[in-house]
Amino acid sequence: MIYYDDLQQAAKHAETAIKHMKAGNIPCTAHNFMVWYEYFTGRNPALKKSINVVMSNKQRFTADRNQQIYDKFFSDQGAIAVDDLTARMDAAASQIAAALKNSGQSTQKYDQALKNFSGGLKEETGSVHLESMIADMLLATESMESEIHALQSQVDESAHEISGLRVNLQSARKEAMTDGLTGLANRKCFDDKLRTAVADAMETGEPLSLIMADLDHFKRLNDTFGHQMGDRVLQFVAQVLLKGIKGQDLAARYGGEEFTIILPDTPLIGAQMLADKLRKTVGAQRIVKKGAENKTEQGVITLSMGVTDLSPGEPIEQFLGRADQLLYNAKKFGRNRVVAETAPKASQGEVA
Repeated sequence: MIYYDDLQQAAKHAETAIKHMKAGNIPCTAHNFMVWYEYFTGRNPALKKSINVVMSNKQRFTADRNQQIYDKFFSDQGAIAVDDLTARMDAAASQIAAALKNSGQSTQKYDQALKNFSGGLKEETGSVHLESMIADMLLATESMESEIHALQSQVDESAHEISGLRVNLQSARKEAMTDGLTGLANRKCFDDKLRTAVADAMETGEPLSLIMADLDHFKRLNDTFGHQMGDRVLQFVAQVLLKGIKGQDLAARYGGEEFTIILPDTPLIGAQMLADKLRKTVGAQRIVKKGAENKTEQGVITLSMGVTDLSPGEPIEQFLGRADQLLYNAKKFGRNRVVAETAPKASQGEVA
């Protein structure tokens, strides 16, 4: 973040920010200072609105909440590969700038040669000297043409390099946020998205729901059919989740055989309905042992799911903890079911 305040303004904003942080028992870390300095400058309306919503709800600015705000408005957590590609793009752009600068110097020389030639024509009457002037002008023109071709080649090469790096950059960013086996968002992507979704819900007042899901008896499945089949089951469930979501929703592999879905602008009842639809779709799948004489059914795939929605001003850890507890309840009450916040127990196959 680059500040353009003069010394007096900067000192005033800094003093106000530090006083406010001390009064609110907010640790004076570098990240927290950036958040509150920016708040008191008033130049970031979105940040100011987000903080004002928290204040209006009389919520404390805990370390977690300050970090959420910092991550949303300041943090750049790119992977090393992304940083490397960005540096290479900068280098390619610098090469173009240098080439254009050199071209400018060559153009000035050629422009001066033209002026000399024009001035010489007005003064010179001798044919011998005129031929010499024409020869010099031809040499200058050929030199300029050569530099123009070299410049064009360098610009084309650098543009091609930048185009390739842009593709690699997008690929690196996607890879850094994607689970390699399932193609779903990975845990890092989930954590980043959840922080943003919670901050947005806090700012707009729109509902935010969360689904936690876990494959039932996955260890038994691996032991019975092998890890290769286990991987195929994880990939199948991932595809079911991806096909079931839309818009700003995010499906992620939370870890092992556990999945999660973030549902912005979705009330609890809508999340319940989606969870049960996904559960039924997965439950309809049958594992068949290939090569068996009649391809006899060998097993089923089922999901246990917990569903909850965000309470105003609720810390992320508490939000996640409630969803995880509901998932635990679904396991405890017999598996292959959805347990939601409003009713902690349900009969098999029903939405709680």
